Order: sequence, then C-alpha cells, then structure tokens
Amino acid sequence: MQKIIIPKKNQSILYNDFAKSATLSFEAICKQLEIQTYCTYVSYAFELNSSQRIHYYSNKDWQTTFVNEGLINNCPLVLFGRQNTHAKILCWKNLASGIGKAQRRVMQARVSHNIGNGVGLQQWVYGMREIVTFASDPQHEDYPQLIFQNLALYKKYIFQLRTIALASMMTQGWLTSNKIIKHFEKINFEANQVTIH
Repeated sequence: MQKIIIPKKNQSILYNDFAKSATLSFEAICKQLEIQTYCTYVSYAFELNSSQRIHYYSNKDWQTTFVNEGLINNCPLVLFGRQNTHAKILCWKNLASGIGKAQRRVMQARVSHNIGNGVGLQQWVYGMREIVTFASDPQHEDYPQLIFQNLALYKKYIFQLRTIALASMMTQGWLTSNKIIKHFEKINFEANQVTIH
C-alpha cells in the first residue's frame, strides 16, 4: 500500500486500488456513462472513519499528474471538500470567480487532460464519506445541466460504484458484514430517535 495526501488538511491515508475485477466493473460503468451521456471522467472515493480509502480515477494520467505534481494541495475541489463536511454538490462553473492563481492552474491542468465541465458530490453514506465526480470534456459546457436533468441515471451509477467499493473493502478486510449490520442498527436507532422527538 502507498500513502497519499487526501482532501483533509495535513492528513494521510492508506490508499488501495480496487480489485482487478472491480476495476473492470468501473471501466464498464465509465463506458456506459460515456455512451449514454458526455461523461468522459469519473472519480469515485469511499472513505472509512479510519481514513482507509478506496479511490478510483478513470483517467490514470490525470491521477498521476494530480498527485505527483502536488496539484492536490491547491485543488479548489479538494478545498471545497475540506471546508464543507456535510453533503454538498459543487458545479465546477461556480468556481470561476473567487479562486486564486494556484487553484486556476489546477483547473487548467484538468483541461489539458481533457477534463472540463463537471460536478462533484460529497456525502456521508453508512457513516462513511463518499466523494463522486462526473465530468465531460471542456467543449460540453452544458454537461452539469445534463447531470441535473438525468439524476435518476446518475444515482443508479453512484449506487453501482458504492456497491463495488463496499465489496472491495470487504475483500480487503476493512469491512465485515457484522460491522455493516451494526452500523445499520445504529442508523435505525438514531433515525427512530429523531422520528420520535
């Protein structure tokens, strides 16, 4: 396993690629998204409270550049995730104003890897952090609207990505079915408390 910096200031995590069979499933999902929509880039991360993270990038060249050149340290998307610990959706167009030179450099580097208009989602699922990014090439400026117009389609793919991540975490021994069941029991208990009050 290798250590990389994650979207939390001054913290590192264990990084693990998905199992080879899961990667093939990710590739199939990415291919379907490309066929059905203009999606040319997918980033999906699922992170345990222990900071163990499964992360998949559909563009390995971008991932290498992003980490090795330190772009991750100035990424406005990462900064957004650090500052917003609750569920949030960010349309990249909203970043156009209010970002500095170093952050613009990161966004320009994305464009040089043919990753342009996108939407990032951060949410908590089963007590774990899920971070999803869908993007298109720079020419498809209407891509974020396409996502919002087809939420049911994208939710289906997010569920599939999550299923693969959970299966991979179980394969790695990071999660067990008992841990998941206990977590669901806790969620149900807390939900019932909220409902009663």
